[in-house]
Amino acid sequence: MVGTIERYPLTVLLIVALTINNMFTINQDYNVSYYESTLMIGILLSLVAEQLYQRFFKPLKMRLLLMGSALVVMFVYHLMIGGQVDHAIAFSVKTDVFILILITAFIWIPSIKCQLRFSQSFLVVFKAFFTTVLFCLIISIGISTILLAIDALLFDTSFTIWFQLLNVVGTLFGPVFFLTFIPLYIGNKDADMSEADRQKRYEEISRATAKSKQFDLLILFVFIPLVVVYTIVLLIYILSNLTSALFTENVLEPLLISYTITVLVIYLLASEVDHHVSHFFRLVIPKVLLPIVLFQTVASIVKINETGMTYGRYYVIVFGVFGTITGFIYAFLSSKKTNWLAPILIVISIISVTPPVDAFTVSRYSQINLVKGILESYNMLNDGQVEPNAEVSEADQIKLTEVIEYLDEMDDLDEVEWLPSNIFVANRFEDIFGFEPTYQTDLNPFRSTRSVNLRNWEGEMIDVSASDWLIKQSIDGQSSNNDRFTLTGQALSSYQLEINSDRDAFDIKLFNENQELITLDGEELLDYFLTGGQSNRQLTIDEAVYTIENDQAELSVIVEEINLYQTNYTIDFFLLIDLK
Repeated sequence: MVGTIERYPLTVLLIVALTINNMFTINQDYNVSYYESTLMIGILLSLVAEQLYQRFFKPLKMRLLLMGSALVVMFVYHLMIGGQVDHAIAFSVKTDVFILILITAFIWIPSIKCQLRFSQSFLVVFKAFFTTVLFCLIISIGISTILLAIDALLFDTSFTIWFQLLNVVGTLFGPVFFLTFIPLYIGNKDADMSEADRQKRYEEISRATAKSKQFDLLILFVFIPLVVVYTIVLLIYILSNLTSALFTENVLEPLLISYTITVLVIYLLASEVDHHVSHFFRLVIPKVLLPIVLFQTVASIVKINETGMTYGRYYVIVFGVFGTITGFIYAFLSSKKTNWLAPILIVISIISVTPPVDAFTVSRYSQINLVKGILESYNMLNDGQVEPNAEVSEADQIKLTEVIEYLDEMDDLDEVEWLPSNIFVANRFEDIFGFEPTYQTDLNPFRSTRSVNLRNWEGEMIDVSASDWLIKQSIDGQSSNNDRFTLTGQALSSYQLEINSDRDAFDIKLFNENQELITLDGEELLDYFLTGGQSNRQLTIDEAVYTIENDQAELSVIVEEINLYQTNYTIDFFLLIDLK
């Protein structure tokens, strides 16, 4: 492990920083989870930088340049994510793709212009990963057992200690231990190496890429048979639905990415097993993979005409193209050159996150055009204004609702000048289109479409010294209510609080002897918390406070939880009342 720290100094430094970041998060001392993804990206960038240096460069200044470049890219990523904290869907997916690119590059670099095959480099990482998981699991079980014994026999222990120790095991020990299994590959800096040292290095690489008999048995008689049976099921479905369901229901669409990745992973592992079963699998599976991904990719493209392009369908098509290309190469060109996999995957992944052809730009324009098409077919879009029309067919009402929901979830309604960004608040949808949001009858009407909540704030103080009353309230928009009650505690006057709610919105009014002092508009409050942002957002104390005031009173709402459903809403909150 000392040698690993010398090989990957920047990586280990960032791993330590991530461990400390997680410690603060566990203790809830600071809200530093914001830095987690930045540090993870930095760790992977530093790994790729070190692999590039060890394979292709010799001068120390090139190592420092690559490490510096990794830090610069990490810093740029940090600045980019800073502007997208409130809306994490697009950036989260792009981050996942970036991570996939970096992991693929980390595995691929040792096999570039080298006798080492990509499948061998993949095997090294595969073995290292599962060995590390096994060690971390055993250590975690041991730590948990010891802590349970201490708690039962000696003194009480906190769950925080348990999480902190597991953080050290999983975040610090695990990654460093994993890197100890990555051999030091031959590179340009080793050009002057003696023949004895070179032979010793080759022996280390050979040990790292070696397999056990148990591994061969696992691949030959567990993984391959399972993939074959699963593939047969998919083929039967495709052949029996070529004329109907394949192009309308798209049942296979959610399975295509996982199936493609699984088949290619097993293909890589089988490439390192010398057995007639693995040879037959490598000969046949690309020819089977090709029609499966090809047909489903075509089916997904056909589906675009009906439901438009979503970012999920975009990636299904992208992985379909990836599977088609690799399937064709291994089926008809070369079944041994596994090095093709990495560059193809990296190029396609880069395209998928590069505007204007990235998944989210393409899907946004597709969905907006789909809305325009529906509205124009009913003459509802004139001079940049939407005219209500209650005569829209139920099928188009459902389609329009689904598309608008998608645009709202992706925070893309801001790109549509003729639609408000908070269209699902109150009854605005019905006012604009002439009909209520319409859903498939088999959908759950109680599914939450947007929510915010206050979590993990135990121990944080809320200053109520400037307020006259603190009230806990819950409102359910499922039914209409009109509640009015008298506030106590003031010697000179009698104050009343009135809460009116229905399915569309609510309001809170404060009275003094029937004279209205201030009104809190619930529609504006829902707009404030639910417009834009990610679908399920957790709030800090500061973010959870909404305040209105005039020269007579001040009302502050501290939101515990808001859920916006397809047919109603719920809100739990504390209300602070301050008289001027």
